[in-house]
Amino acid sequence: MPTPSARPLRVLLVGLFPPTVGGITAQLVQMLEGPLAQRVDLIPFNTSRPPKKRGVGDPGYRALLSDGLGRLLKGAWVTLQHLAAFPGVLRSVRPDVVHVHTPPFAPFWESALYVWMAKSRGLPVILHFHYDLETYYRNELPFLRPLIWRVIERVDRFVVLSEKDHRLLEERGYRHILVLPPSLRVEAFSPRAGERPPAPPLRVLFVGGKELPRKGIDTVLEAARILKKEQAPVRFSLAALSDLYRERLRQMGLEDWCEDLGWIFGEAKYRAFRSHHVLVLPSRAEGMPMVLMEAMAAGMAIVATPVGGIPDIVQPGYNGVLIPVDDPYALSRALWELALEPSTLTRYGHHNRTLIQTQDDLFYAGLLTLLYEEVSGRWRAWKPAPVDLAVQ
Repeated sequence: MPTPSARPLRVLLVGLFPPTVGGITAQLVQMLEGPLAQRVDLIPFNTSRPPKKRGVGDPGYRALLSDGLGRLLKGAWVTLQHLAAFPGVLRSVRPDVVHVHTPPFAPFWESALYVWMAKSRGLPVILHFHYDLETYYRNELPFLRPLIWRVIERVDRFVVLSEKDHRLLEERGYRHILVLPPSLRVEAFSPRAGERPPAPPLRVLFVGGKELPRKGIDTVLEAARILKKEQAPVRFSLAALSDLYRERLRQMGLEDWCEDLGWIFGEAKYRAFRSHHVLVLPSRAEGMPMVLMEAMAAGMAIVATPVGGIPDIVQPGYNGVLIPVDDPYALSRALWELALEPSTLTRYGHHNRTLIQTQDDLFYAGLLTLLYEEVSGRWRAWKPAPVDLAVQ
């Protein structure tokens, strides 16, 4: 069997690093700070643009104008600077592998240019797609849709987050696809004694971010209004809200029912997960949301919608509840039932803690190291296979 070279692989990691926040950034930071960095030489290339101020946009092209023409022009200038700098970085770093992480829409096409520049120098490229591919294809501009497949064909490995996307690509004849959900520091989210009080009241956590409507914030607020009217033993904590939704919270009279946590990072984030019983994620579209994996690591129950990769790991009656998209009544009913069944919460939490062990960052580091060895040509014997988190 071939053996890897003694020199650590040099991997150029391209994507949205801080000051950007979100699931992709959390994943990239985890890669730099986790055990993967002890196995390979990771060099970050930051493609972040000026942050959105409104924080309420969708991931499509309308989001480019959500903060006005000034931000659009500044973002375009920053992107041009990144693209101009990239060839020089390739020459100076001389990576063995280029690993590009991308969201959909405009950043996808920017990432396609990084792919093209790296492939033109004969470098192996992994393109890691952080969204639901079918949803992206359906909502992309029609004249750009065929080009999505051209980009996928160009790379050595195309990484998706869910079995759903893997099946879609296999049906189109692609065989260089790898399913790789996010990793995280499982131990950091492990519940501590006394941090999570018994239910009721049921403590419910929602984590928003830059794309609140897509994450289902309107469904959450309407469900909270319903539960408050019924005086249900349920209380909400809402993290990463925009000013617009803070005002909406006040207008709906929910300030005494929904605690605004602000943006949470580090130990404050870990404590928030460890002290709540349920994560709600009524999204309209997802890839494999990092926040869901974090909730599983914390032993929380999950109430979510069956979009993207979520059905791969949330099985109703085993480790969570799946509800229809844009259905606050279904969300309120699910939370009512969980509030009245503490034993179900405990069972769901135990199952989630068991399932998430395969996404520990040490396990993830081993998989990526093998992937890097394979695409670089150092380890031809290894054949990638999808990581299956689905409940049997």
